[in-house]
Amino acid sequence: MGTFGADLRFAVRMLLKNRWFTAVAVVTLALGIGANTAIFTVVDAVLLKPLPYPEPDRMVRLSRQFADGRGDSNSIPKFMVWRANNHVFSSMALYDFNGPVMTLGESDPPRQVRGMHVSREYFQVFGAAPALGRSFSAAEDLPGGWPI
Repeated sequence: MGTFGADLRFAVRMLLKNRWFTAVAVVTLALGIGANTAIFTVVDAVLLKPLPYPEPDRMVRLSRQFADGRGDSNSIPKFMVWRANNHVFSSMALYDFNGPVMTLGESDPPRQVRGMHVSREYFQVFGAAPALGRSFSAAEDLPGGWPI
């Protein structure tokens, strides 16, 4: 233990003698540890933590592309045929991000959120239940059954 104590005192004396070197070394270590922590936080959140719904590895997104490849070309009739002829998936859901804009709460200024059009099995696919009220009925899942 005697040589370790002597080595430690010598190291402290050298660090105090060379203040610029000490400052550069401490800043370099701080930046390295900070960058490592930030990268691990992102990797942990994106790659390591499981997704917040049951069996995410069993979910599939079905879509078709336009002939020129510029986007998706799904429609309600196509989805109804896919769902009627489905013998593989336990449930299927259709969604559309171009829903209505709604005002949420009575804050000042009011907060606006964009809704989604979804089919009746949307909540079932993600293993969730509506926070208030009920889920959609089969009648509401037919074309023209959506009130909005």
